[in-house]
Amino acid sequence: MFKELARSSGVERLGLFIRLLASLANAPSGDCTTLSRKVFSLPAGCSEPRGINLAIRHITANFRDEIGLEDILRLTGMSKATFSRQFKKHYGKTFSEFLSEIRLQAAVAS
Repeated sequence: MFKELARSSGVERLGLFIRLLASLANAPSGDCTTLSRKVFSLPAGCSEPRGINLAIRHITANFRDEIGLEDILRLTGMSKATFSRQFKKHYGKTFSEFLSEIRLQAAVAS
């Protein structure tokens, strides 16, 4: 899976990562070793605008719940037009396409 992850990009990479996490979550406890207790955070030099980063974090943390565009707009403080334009620019698809793909990838992984 790690080799596939390195060769993939975009939503495909995210889907593989979710499958990898699912495999780890389902592994017997005797097979698991904690490698780090450091909390994940996006790099300071990340090229996406802050609002898009907030949206991605929210989507990936809550994709199993009902997430509406209005919720994301409130979270990011962006207008619908600005958010849609920026999201498409950075991820190559609309918010709903991205959310659907994440949900499909998670369903396939489980």
